[in-house]
Amino acid sequence: MKRNNLKYKIIIPIIFTFIGLSAQNNTELWKTSKLVESVSKEKIYRNTIPQEFKLFTLNSEELNSLLADVPERFTVESNTIIEFPTKDGVIQKFRVYEASILAPSLQAQHPNIRSYTAQGIDDPSAVARFSYSNVGLNVMISSANYGSIYIDPYTKDLNQYISYSKKSLPADTRSFECLLQTTVEDEIELAPRNADDGLLRTYR
Repeated sequence: MKRNNLKYKIIIPIIFTFIGLSAQNNTELWKTSKLVESVSKEKIYRNTIPQEFKLFTLNSEELNSLLADVPERFTVESNTIIEFPTKDGVIQKFRVYEASILAPSLQAQHPNIRSYTAQGIDDPSAVARFSYSNVGLNVMISSANYGSIYIDPYTKDLNQYISYSKKSLPADTRSFECLLQTTVEDEIELAPRNADDGLLRTYR
C-alpha cells in the first residue's frame, strides 16, 4: 500500500508538469512562420524592404492578455514579462511598462493607442520601445550586443510580423524612424507627417 502511495506521489506531479508545459505551448506569443504561409495574404505597404528578416505569427489574444495589467513606468516593478524576437529571430524576455506618449486627456479619447517601454531580462543591455493599436504592433529594440532590431506588421490581417536588423535595410534608408509616431499619426492624424528630427513628442 505504501508503495502505491509513493507511486502516486511521484506520478501525479509529473502529470501536472506535462499539463503545464502543454498549456504554455498553446499560449506561445510568437511562432516561426514561412513565407509560403503568407503568399495568399495581402501585405502591408513598406517604403523599404529589409534584405534579411525572420517571419513570425503573433498570438494577438495572448498579447492582449499580457498587456492588460501593465503598470506605468516609475510606479512599481512590473510583473509583465513579454518575449520578442531579436537578432536572428532569437526570442528574448523583456519586463514591460506602459509609457504613453499622449497627454492624459488625449489618451482617454484614444484608449486603443498604447505605447510601452521594456527592459531586457535575458540581455540587460536591451531596451525596447513599442506601440500597440488597431494598426498592429511596432517594436524597436536597441542592444549593446546586437544594435537595433525592428518588428513590424507584415500582412494586413496583422497576424504575421517581420523581425529584422537595422543593418539589413538598404544603406540609404537607415536613418532613424519613429514607429510610435507613425502609429499615432495613422490613428489620430494630429501631428505633421514626416517629422524625422528624432524628438520624442507628447501629443496633446
